[in-house]
Formats: sequence, structure tokens, C-alpha cells
Amino acid sequence: MEGIWKDTEECYPLLQRERMTGIVVRAFERSELFLNASEFTPAMRRYTDGTWLDFSKTMDQRDAPRAIDSGAYLVTFEGRRSACSKIDGKLNGYGHMNQYRDYAVIDRLISWKMVARWPDDARR
Repeated sequence: MEGIWKDTEECYPLLQRERMTGIVVRAFERSELFLNASEFTPAMRRYTDGTWLDFSKTMDQRDAPRAIDSGAYLVTFEGRRSACSKIDGKLNGYGHMNQYRDYAVIDRLISWKMVARWPDDARR
């Protein structure tokens, strides 16, 4: 029996496409969006159960950043967010190991600028 792999954006209800901005923190097994944040703060280095950020498989890959180093990025994009947040105490969530409360997906990248960088061992 063969399984069928589906991306998160195909499996969960998402809100209508909208323009979003925020700080994205990228690190080992982490892609977390701090929606509406305009600057990086040291507290953002700590892992949370916030919003997992993905690139849509339908996005023009020429627009995607080529190499993404561990760090924080100021991002503006058109995309969609999860219609339902993870319920506290439940196992079903979004992102790496389903630990994130919400989900956002980039359909069209407008800007992506590094604002902080650190070594890949940033899990502190």
C-alpha cells in the first residue's frame, strides 16, 4: 500500500490570502514567524509554540531565498494563515513535530532581509 504525501497547506483549512509582515527566526528544526513584529528582540531566540512558517509548494521558487542561515529575518509576503489554532493539551499542531500553535505559508515573497545572525547551535 502506498501513502500519499500532502503538504500542510493541503491538509488544514487556511484563511484567505493576505499581506503579512513580521520577524522570522530560522534555526535547526525551526521556522517561526513573529507576526507584525518589526524588530528582532533577544527573547525571540527562545523556542516557543507560536507560528510555523512554510514556503508554499506553488510559490515561484525563483523568489525563495537561496541559502538561509540561522538567524532572524524581517519578512513581508502574501500568504495564508491557519484557520484554527492548536488546542492546548492536544497533540495535533503545525510545523516540526506538530509543536506549533499556528501556521503561515508564503505564497508570494515580497521582501526577506537578515536582521540578526548566530551559529547553528542557537538552541539555548
